Amino acid sequence: LQKLLFEIYKAKKLLSNNVSPIEKLILELRNNIGKWWTVKELADLSNMSIIRIRNLFVEYTGTTPKNYIEKLKMQRAIEMLSSEKTSINVIADSLGYMDPYHFSRRFKHIIGISPDSYRKNVIRIDLKRNKNST
Repeated sequence: LQKLLFEIYKAKKLLSNNVSPIEKLILELRNNIGKWWTVKELADLSNMSIIRIRNLFVEYTGTTPKNYIEKLKMQRAIEMLSSEKTSINVIADSLGYMDPYHFSRRFKHIIGISPDSYRKNVIRIDLKRNKNST
């Protein structure tokens, strides 16, 4: 709920005139999570140089554009693996990965376990919760 409220707050803030180019760009990234962005495309979209966009991105988010985008993709993957029965192939495709194996390798590298193992762990935890609540 807190995450949703924060997203609503950020979306409303973007409607005001005092919105930074980075905030606009982050909203664009979130709204187009399946796109495979290049830093040049981000710079062009923001009418800034590649160096400027990288520097502002690190200043604003604490990480590079590439890492930030990958974190967004992994957060969305976790949401999909936790709450949906969508196949890993479909999840990978919806996040812009051309190959589900590439997605799985990146997920395991970043999260520490494979997407399939993550999903199984979430299901096991949910089953334990439901069993303990009855």
